[in-house]
Amino acid sequence: MNVLLLALSNMRLVNKGGGRKEIVSSKFYLDEEIEYYYQLEPVPRFLEKKGHHIDRVVYFATKKTDKDSNPETFFINGKEITANTETFFKDRIEEIFENVNYIPVYDKGSDVSNIKYMMKKIRELHDESQDDFHLWIDIHGGLRPTQMLIQSVVTLLKYEGITPEDVYSIEYDEANKRSYLVKASNTHDIHGFVAGMNEFITYGKSKLLEEFAEKFPDQVNKELVKHIKSISDAIQLCDIQRFDEAIVEMDDFINSDDYNDIENTTYSDIFVDTIISVYEKILPKDTDAETDVIDKVEWCLEHDFIQQALTVIESQMPEEFFKKGLIKWPNQADQPDQQLESALNDSKESWEKKENYAFFNWIKFNVKINADENWVNPLLIREITDYDQFQKIDMDEVAFDNSFRVRPRNSNSINMTLTFPDVLTEGDGKKKLTKLFRLHLALKDQRNQSNHASTEGGNERATVDQVKIAIQEYIKLTTDLYKILFPEKVDK
Repeated sequence: MNVLLLALSNMRLVNKGGGRKEIVSSKFYLDEEIEYYYQLEPVPRFLEKKGHHIDRVVYFATKKTDKDSNPETFFINGKEITANTETFFKDRIEEIFENVNYIPVYDKGSDVSNIKYMMKKIRELHDESQDDFHLWIDIHGGLRPTQMLIQSVVTLLKYEGITPEDVYSIEYDEANKRSYLVKASNTHDIHGFVAGMNEFITYGKSKLLEEFAEKFPDQVNKELVKHIKSISDAIQLCDIQRFDEAIVEMDDFINSDDYNDIENTTYSDIFVDTIISVYEKILPKDTDAETDVIDKVEWCLEHDFIQQALTVIESQMPEEFFKKGLIKWPNQADQPDQQLESALNDSKESWEKKENYAFFNWIKFNVKINADENWVNPLLIREITDYDQFQKIDMDEVAFDNSFRVRPRNSNSINMTLTFPDVLTEGDGKKKLTKLFRLHLALKDQRNQSNHASTEGGNERATVDQVKIAIQEYIKLTTDLYKILFPEKVDK
């Protein structure tokens, strides 16, 4: 089935005086000069020349061009005709093709309704055709708002896998009094690419870009798309280690001579500066530096990557706390002694970092209600309704001097007590640290519920907005503690 989609234009009537109106012919050039009388004739005549018989014409008509519009009396080559725009359009089409079925879409007064109805009709034709569907689109009919309406339909159809054979328009050369048929597909290719880039930048997905690169390999930098896909895959799988590697690899590529020594004229190069600005916050500031993990949490929150933010908090923040000196090993040490390290390695899972194991178990042990009870996290995220309420939560301070018994599989158990800088063991520092620890456990619990599709708690599970508020507070507590610990670094 061959389908043409377009929007009707008003007839071009020339007043010859005395009430006589005429339509004067125009010409466009293909392999030869072709005469026409209605501005929507060139594309059908071109398709006929190329051997494509149009079976269906889907057309959009406004109140000025539909079946109820007032008819006009005019002359063509001395022949008197009375017709409105819609009737005249069909007469001209039937001079080109036989047995054409028309599917009108009359203006419903709303762009949303018009687009929805047009999509419905084309979708029905696509389904009816049983995979033998070919769509051509003429976008030059109608006023500018109508043309934009047709362009929106083209973009939305692509999301459903309905891609036009080609999109055409007409350009008029005033000097030579000639019209030229031009392909407008490139404009729609750009729309598709922009949609793909928006999908990546906003949602971390690369599917549309990959499809675009497959269809238009000369219009994208394939190496850049490969790096974008690596980042997207890591985001979707919550693979934080691979995500860290992928953004550095992309940054290295963008700054490499291989990229900058070529003339970058593909669509993908339009967005390079945007990509850099989006990921700049979580790129290392220089080759020897590491990005603060809390910056990564904040970046995930800003982009609504909530599960990824929870994963970063659980998997990377404890190690960062040790590196920053927010938490220390026994006796204020930067590293555990040999006996403790051996015990930790023999107690934790093979994939688990010793910092994560020590931090989680020590904190969990220290927030028990009493020694006889199992751990209960007193900070319930689902009870939080707004950020101000979260900040006002008061709670008993953690007993920082309690020890946790590390139980190795192959040796005797030993006691372990984590230590902290003096400035964080009293006053505001201790209050913030207590709240941070409990909030960390609450967010870890939230991540575990999500990862394991837990139904525990039924409808009482925290909402996305509540989790976002909790992550926001986690970021603030961490940065506040860094400021107390490192007053000379006022930006942290």
